[in-house]
Amino acid sequence: MAEPLRVGILHPGAMGAALALAALEAGNHAAWASEGRSAATRGRAERLGLSDDATTGRLAESCDVLVAVCPPHAALQVAEDVGLARYEGGYLELNAVSPQTFHRIAGLLGSADVVDGALIGHPPAPGRRVRMHVAGEPPPAWVRRVFSADAVSVVPTGAPGGSASALKMAYALYSKGSLALAALARALAASHDLESQLLEEWKHVPRPSPTAGDLDRTAAAAWRWSGELEEIAGACAAASVPSAMPAAAAKVLEQLARAEADRPLDALRTAGAEPGEG
Repeated sequence: MAEPLRVGILHPGAMGAALALAALEAGNHAAWASEGRSAATRGRAERLGLSDDATTGRLAESCDVLVAVCPPHAALQVAEDVGLARYEGGYLELNAVSPQTFHRIAGLLGSADVVDGALIGHPPAPGRRVRMHVAGEPPPAWVRRVFSADAVSVVPTGAPGGSASALKMAYALYSKGSLALAALARALAASHDLESQLLEEWKHVPRPSPTAGDLDRTAAAAWRWSGELEEIAGACAAASVPSAMPAAAAKVLEQLARAEADRPLDALRTAGAEPGEG
């Protein structure tokens, strides 16, 4: 029987904490680095009983595998911090980044065994698995040892590094881009005092349509999704696919993120004004 892995989680947000639990359920040890992290993240790590290595450098020194799951805009900095520690173990890159960004990350990590992965689905919970698509022909054997199979379903892409990220970009372009477009439609209707009428009409559309709750949750997640849509725009441009729509969706989400939590549409009603204008 293989020895347990020491798995470092970079960083235990909602998804990261669920993955840390999945690593523990697989019989592995789980650790994190508390330096610079928020009180909410600290609370999640403490409730799970994760070992605290304090800094990313120390985490890299002590772990067999590092799992990178953070907001897309932070992915390169996290990889750079790990690269400075001359890390040589397994690095599971699970951030929502473009294939181009994945290859930049791999370049920062020197001799680490970098695996391109993509999470599709909500964080794992009792009775619910998240799908983890992984690139490689085949992926390294250690990948299947990191998480409990009851929590994470490993799905090889059968293609080289960058393919899992490409799949995530394609999936999120619709799932998140469409909600950004719906948020913009809601803002336009609200500017004419017709928000309730639009929401009512959407109920009669013969396909899944956004609800007010969907759009409120979109506003709450917009700070993270805007960076993801920027990565998607870059992936589209690199593939010679028109990138204007995901770039515009990123802008919509950026403005949603800047709005007050109890008034998530106010920033959109200024129709593209820069902060401080209009």
